[in-house]
Amino acid sequence: MPRASWLRCVSSAALLLLSATGCRTVAVDEPLSPEWEELARQPAAFAALYRLTCCGQRDLPMVVRFEPGRLAVAVSMPPAGVAWEAWFDADGGAAHNRGDRCVSPLPSDRLQLPGGVSLPVDASLWATLLAGRLPLGVVPLQGRPGWLVGRLGEGQLLARCAGQPLRCLEIRLEEEGSAGVVMRLDRHHGRVPGRIRAKAGSQWLTLELAEWQPGPAVVAPDWLSWPRCGP
Repeated sequence: MPRASWLRCVSSAALLLLSATGCRTVAVDEPLSPEWEELARQPAAFAALYRLTCCGQRDLPMVVRFEPGRLAVAVSMPPAGVAWEAWFDADGGAAHNRGDRCVSPLPSDRLQLPGGVSLPVDASLWATLLAGRLPLGVVPLQGRPGWLVGRLGEGQLLARCAGQPLRCLEIRLEEEGSAGVVMRLDRHHGRVPGRIRAKAGSQWLTLELAEWQPGPAVVAPDWLSWPRCGP
């Protein structure tokens, strides 16, 4: 695959995890335990190493660093090192490809994925889901044992949760006009999912957690000051 095409694919795949929806589950829904409210909390700062499988590539190192209000993502392609980086804060998002001397701004509210799938870009939501948490405002879904629901932009987030401690097993984002994404979470460490499998349109990706630890302060990268790519 040409380098430019691969980088576009990886950047879309990495950002795919910003939200989730999808197909029907075959699991038996279980009633929620009283501790469901503990899921709806913003996670503390963390740093995590994943192995990303997507776009014809396997086990690519992917580092995610988060503190409230800031999120940094870096995908590497050994042995050459970091191939793609992204940064999100209150001012929006930006991405940088290896070898470029410019920065590509990311949309503040929407992300266009291959296949015509359009998703809301929400770095805080992404970090929350990776940490095994849910956004504030979720409530039990009436008539669906084991499910929580919450408004998210113009759509709604649905989460199927079970186990002890209570953990998220499936996350969906339903939004009118969107082909949707499904995210399945398993191999948990406490509440933190050890494996995440996601699909949006024809795009598939898998994240396998290699390491998770409380994170230090997330420092903005130097490349944010570089000129924008394109005209």
